[in-house]
Amino acid sequence: MQRFVRSVNWVSWKLIIGLVLLSACSVSNLQVYQKEGSKEAKALIKLLELVNCKEDMAELAPKIKKRVEKLTHLMIEAKKYKLSHRESEEKLLISVEISNELKQQMLRIYQINGVEKMMHDLQRYSLHKLDEFDRLIEKKAISSSVTR
Repeated sequence: MQRFVRSVNWVSWKLIIGLVLLSACSVSNLQVYQKEGSKEAKALIKLLELVNCKEDMAELAPKIKKRVEKLTHLMIEAKKYKLSHRESEEKLLISVEISNELKQQMLRIYQINGVEKMMHDLQRYSLHKLDEFDRLIEKKAISSSVTR
């Protein structure tokens, strides 16, 4: 069970945290990202609710992967927007309701025999893109602090 929970946390952590950040609401273009992110997350949750066995996952995998990749793209774009508007004093009101629903569905389907590897495979590309973007931001931050 501990391995299972660790696996869910590792694979889903960035997606869920990203969704929480994407759910951040303020009076700006972040609302656009929040609206689109919420729409995509709800669609992903509906798909995950349909998964009750390994065969369901195999059938729905292309649709689930598409939703995960759309969410990833929105998260990256929202982060870019936030980074380019650092001077803004916008307050972020974080809604976790959708993230909690997503987390519950992920925990549920990870308990289905044979689904864990399929989910890892579905999320691999998106996690790679998020990690790549985070490393790029970190690299830029390090290089700008060195030049100061």
